[in-house]
Amino acid sequence: MKSATAICTAAMASVIAALLLLSGNGNNPTNPPVSSPTPAPSSTTSPATSPTTSPTTSPTTRPTISPTTSPTTSPTTSPTTSPVEDYSNFDGIARVTSNYTILQVLDHDPSAFTQGLYYDNGLLVESTGLYGKSLVRIWNPQTGEVLEETPVLDSSYFGEGLTWYRDANGNEMYIQITWQEKTAFLYDLDLTMVDSFQYETTNMEGWGITFDPVEQVFYVSDGSINIHVWNLQFEEIRKFPVTRQTSPGSQVSTVDQINELEWDPTDGTILANIWMRTIIVRIWPETGQIVKVYDFGALDGGNGADVLNGIAHYGNNKWWITGKLWRNLYLIELLE
Repeated sequence: MKSATAICTAAMASVIAALLLLSGNGNNPTNPPVSSPTPAPSSTTSPATSPTTSPTTSPTTRPTISPTTSPTTSPTTSPTTSPVEDYSNFDGIARVTSNYTILQVLDHDPSAFTQGLYYDNGLLVESTGLYGKSLVRIWNPQTGEVLEETPVLDSSYFGEGLTWYRDANGNEMYIQITWQEKTAFLYDLDLTMVDSFQYETTNMEGWGITFDPVEQVFYVSDGSINIHVWNLQFEEIRKFPVTRQTSPGSQVSTVDQINELEWDPTDGTILANIWMRTIIVRIWPETGQIVKVYDFGALDGGNGADVLNGIAHYGNNKWWITGKLWRNLYLIELLE
């Protein structure tokens, strides 16, 4: 367990690093990744049939993840309640902050290539990726017990983001998208697959997805500069570029590599991580502007960890955060 001083020091260093990253061109990171966000598929052609007919058998035993209790002290400052912000008068400057507190650190399955995360009534719903390993599970973060788990998707599918939604008939459902297969899968609350459909995005990929229950629309990312907006019939009704401005008078630039998405019902914004970076950005969907940047460089995924990826809204400015192949799951509170 890291001391509060060590985490604060790491956080200050990470803020400086994040500012340097944000000052560059969003489409060309200063340190380009060595590998793609997902392994190159053996074939980019989508299968003709849904994997509902040919799923790989899921494990006969479900993994149980032993939890560890985190410190209750803050790595930065004591928690306070942040006011709900009104971004209608936003000055355009996306400021960087690491002002958050860690409330809990729990164990996360280090074999889970996390792509989507959703929290509901004490349980996490998680979608994972990789060919031959993609699935959806419901598990208890406090005990590590896996309560429900889908069969592994057919090996021709690479699972990506997931979210809860309520359909036009009032049924609560989950939707999972896929990387290059342009296919989405629909599940009931027991994780029984009930349907699938094809979709298109700017670059014909699927990365992240979230749902606004008030406007009843989905927001979908694909690694491009655009976020796509779907209605309840999964039809695109608009799309908008994500933009940022780092200082007064600086050029407004577009930002790509937008990955996992999570809706914040308290202020009607989207939290999104940027692939290969340790930051999460807050996006105002009315304009596409990044209104705030949160630096989480001090969070540790553990040995063998891949990138930060996995955001779930807990409530009252509190969020679950993890990553691909991370051993740790964090419950944090944003303080600004």
